[in-house]
Amino acid sequence: MGYTTPTHCLCIAYAWAIHDLCIAHTTPMYHLCMGYTWRTPRLCITYAWAIQRLCIACAWAMHCLGIAYTTPMYRLCMGYTWAMQHLYNAYASPMHYLYNAYATPMHHEILFLLLQYNLNKEKSGHHTL
Repeated sequence: MGYTTPTHCLCIAYAWAIHDLCIAHTTPMYHLCMGYTWRTPRLCITYAWAIQRLCIACAWAMHCLGIAYTTPMYRLCMGYTWAMQHLYNAYASPMHYLYNAYATPMHHEILFLLLQYNLNKEKSGHHTL
């Protein structure tokens, strides 16, 4: 049982890293999603799908780490590396789609709203900068 302490420390460090990743990802994306819910439903759909994939990846990675945690250090290293690779792959692709789903519609939406605002100002006799 000489591997118990370093294994435990690695598990704690891994769990906190995943926790921080989830918090860092969820908070800004949640506010972003809530800010544009009424205007861009596709963003929310993509966001929910990305979060679901990330949570599944986190759960699976932690499950694999938990299995490896009860075995020798060699298997822990194997399970940890494999789990992190899959977590990265599961995280990168949804975030890529989320960015694309956010950037394109919101870019056009903002341009449209600015144009509409300027046209309304011109019709009412006010001048814009």
